[in-house]
Amino acid sequence: MKVGLKEINEFPAEVSIFENTQEIGFAIDGVTFVDGITAKLSIQRTETEYYIRGVCAAKVDLECARCLEPARENISGDIDMIAIRESGSVERFVDVEDVVELDVNEELDFSEQVRQALFTALPLKPLCRPDCRGLCPTCGGNRNETPCNCTKEAPDSRWDALKDLID
Repeated sequence: MKVGLKEINEFPAEVSIFENTQEIGFAIDGVTFVDGITAKLSIQRTETEYYIRGVCAAKVDLECARCLEPARENISGDIDMIAIRESGSVERFVDVEDVVELDVNEELDFSEQVRQALFTALPLKPLCRPDCRGLCPTCGGNRNETPCNCTKEAPDSRWDALKDLID
């Protein structure tokens, strides 16, 4: 994802970008991007720096953590970075992680920041729906589609002493 900073005449500037994930070679294992990625950026400029803040969003298909069926999620993440026009002035920003040196054309490629923001926005346990019943541990059938008739295992008698603690 790129934006030409030299082409912007007035600051602060608001920029919206949409890119197809295949065009930028964007991939995360186990994640399928449905449409593309949108980014809305707010850009401020000083003599030698650009301050970029924004939000990126995407619609993705994941695997449900309970039943292994497809689960669609809308994810979004924040972008916060500094782009430097003069080489050699990066040392001033020792504590800032996202500092990028611009080339002569002042074209900013922020694909890596978008990838990181969306990666951290992925849910740890995606669900196809909030009331997903998951797979039967005995036969492996999807309990969302048909109720399972498997017999439940008898509880382990070694844990019976702990049942008294519940009362």
